[in-house]
Amino acid sequence: MMNTNCTRFQDLRVSRTMRLPLMTLLLAAFAAVSSSGGNLITNSQFATATGFSPDLDFEGSSDLSNWSTIGSSTSALDCVVNPSTSVGSNGLCGSFAFSPTLALYNPPTSTPTKGNYVLIDADSADEVALQQKLTGLTVGTTYQVRFYQAAGEQTGFGTAGNNASVQWQVCFETTAAAACNQANTPGTNVKDSAVMTFPENDGLLSATSWQVQTVTFKATAATQYLSFFALGPSGAPPMALLTDVEMTALPEPGTLAMFGMGAAMFLGAYRVRRVRK
Repeated sequence: MMNTNCTRFQDLRVSRTMRLPLMTLLLAAFAAVSSSGGNLITNSQFATATGFSPDLDFEGSSDLSNWSTIGSSTSALDCVVNPSTSVGSNGLCGSFAFSPTLALYNPPTSTPTKGNYVLIDADSADEVALQQKLTGLTVGTTYQVRFYQAAGEQTGFGTAGNNASVQWQVCFETTAAAACNQANTPGTNVKDSAVMTFPENDGLLSATSWQVQTVTFKATAATQYLSFFALGPSGAPPMALLTDVEMTALPEPGTLAMFGMGAAMFLGAYRVRRVRK
């Protein structure tokens, strides 16, 4: 009986001895995983802009806070839209756009997060890249870019019976001049979203619903530029829509492994203690 009691005492003592380092390991891993979160994109829902009435054509300007346009064209359409107030004769892009009565066959009346969205003409001849400069990146860290996309056809355009296709190209470059453009091909710093296909001229069917997209990049410099470029056919104006852009650092595989190992050891010690009781 004495030996059995001693053994139980030693098991309990070992369990208590292991508890502190195991908890320390778990807390350290949890802190590392938690610190990797946090959206690095500023004005991710395009809520801050100068000149809303209620919408804003921002091409070639700095009116959309923290975002800029690269490769502007006088005939390109790019604007930020407030879907809850975009009504009346000014059209989706307000009175500032070259086509003040711009409308889609079936424009979205809201976004998944109830914010604003950006609309950019995907005509390959008249496109611009929407870009944000990011600083304080950690070289070698993998970052995930998450966003919502949709698409629609401008009223008065498209051919009945034909389909339109459009997608976003996302680029993560070390210089602003290296923004996305029609000549890029997918690779380490260039990723394409899923293709959105819909009838060109078919009323309410000439649009897509909102779709969530994710791409990942590895930082090669402390300062880089995240760009979005609407890819579409030449001579036709399918419109690409973008909202709720997020960019977060992903935890390193070693951190996840440490968290899993600590959790497994802690649960193992707890189960052994319960069985021996």
